[in-house]
Amino acid sequence: MTLTTINSEGIEDGSIKDIDVKSNAAIDGSKIDPDFGSQDIVTTGNVSTSKVLIGTTVTNTNDVLIVSDPGNVFMSIRSDAAGDNTKQFLDFGTGTADRASANLTACIAATIHSQSGGTLKSDLTFQTNSGNSISDKLIIKDTGKVGIGETDPDRFLHIKSGSNSDDGVLRIESANNNIMDTGVDGTGHFINCVSADPFRVKFAGTEKLRIKSDGDVGIGNDSPSCRLAVTDTATHTAYASSTPSISDCMLAIYNSPSSEAINNHATIQMSVNGGSHNRVNTISAVAESASNRKLALAFCTDSGNNRNERMRITGDGNVTVNDGDLVVANGHGIDFSAWSNTGGTGTGNKHETLTAYEQGTFTPRLRPNDSETGMVTGAGTYVRVGHIVHMRFSFTDVDTTSLPDGKTVTIDQLPFTCDLDGQSGYNTTTSLMMQHITAKTEGTFYTVDNVNYIFGIYANSASTWSGWQTNDFNNNASTYLNFSLSMLCD
Repeated sequence: MTLTTINSEGIEDGSIKDIDVKSNAAIDGSKIDPDFGSQDIVTTGNVSTSKVLIGTTVTNTNDVLIVSDPGNVFMSIRSDAAGDNTKQFLDFGTGTADRASANLTACIAATIHSQSGGTLKSDLTFQTNSGNSISDKLIIKDTGKVGIGETDPDRFLHIKSGSNSDDGVLRIESANNNIMDTGVDGTGHFINCVSADPFRVKFAGTEKLRIKSDGDVGIGNDSPSCRLAVTDTATHTAYASSTPSISDCMLAIYNSPSSEAINNHATIQMSVNGGSHNRVNTISAVAESASNRKLALAFCTDSGNNRNERMRITGDGNVTVNDGDLVVANGHGIDFSAWSNTGGTGTGNKHETLTAYEQGTFTPRLRPNDSETGMVTGAGTYVRVGHIVHMRFSFTDVDTTSLPDGKTVTIDQLPFTCDLDGQSGYNTTTSLMMQHITAKTEGTFYTVDNVNYIFGIYANSASTWSGWQTNDFNNNASTYLNFSLSMLCD
């Protein structure tokens, strides 16, 4: 029997029914090869009631196309085209017009990225419509890199907003509405913790850094109460009066310049600015030489006129005060307790603290025979360092004829209570007693008007002579007396 090819025009609508083609009929796909030409295949009935079921007989209320496959392939969209940049589209849209930005709501496109050498590579792009303009919003490259707002991502997640924004480009939000945004604005990069909860950095589940909402930072400290709180629980190697190793330090400020040079430095700056005055101080570690390791510690302060170096501790341990004075509060001093007595005869009476420095003037009085008769008022200056006071004073128009042998004079109104008897401790006197003697013995000589006078010095509470003597006493009715004394005071 000769078979005649039957096309779609030769088949009357409804003439072939389901019962005419059974699963065991001797007709397979190679026997039926319809050619519909330019005609469309149109289903009859209303879309709201007509459904296409593939692999299932179960319908769903809102589904028009239902595909069910118990295997590994659910739906396959294939193309015979294999050239680079060939696309396979799955469109979502409105109406029945040809695909265009005006009717497409979304699109998923698979693009052959490269097939050179027979190796197939592809990208997967997700597009949405943002006002009659459908464009790429997300792309997955053949490398696995994902771009959001970026069609050529160079990281495994590359997000690009296209403009600087205070809102950020990435938001992470937990179930209890704790929110963190990150992005780039007109100033630079930022992480914004929207809620008041702290920002934390953890390693292996253990918190290492915390930034609170008030700006306080804790390193190893989960409750910082200042701008930077550093806590370390390690038991470091015991301090041994030398620089610890870096692993035993809690903070290191390190400068590594390109070459060795004197005055290379690592500096910490501190400033206070209430809005009108920018006050700046610094502490610097300063290289003393380019040829050795000597490193000084320099302190600069703001005087209001300059910010010059005020003090330096050299690498050898010397302390230099470049500008300003060493001011010691009243009742305190420089402690020499580590200084040992150097010997000498007798028992040492070491004073361990240098407590005072003072200089000034005073008005002494000279009283012949320890009385008010013939009293002369003089003028003097003094310098006190610790317990040692040096005095220079003088009297004019002293009638030495009232000083016969064996008589005494008293000089009082000294600036300090002095120790004049060589005993330990201090006498509670501010006066000197002198005896005119004629015998020459060893002692300190004082010249008055080119004539040597002999005076023995006594404290009011003692009788042991401790002072000066000369010889060849000559009486004079108008004599100038000049004294220079150094002694202990309380």
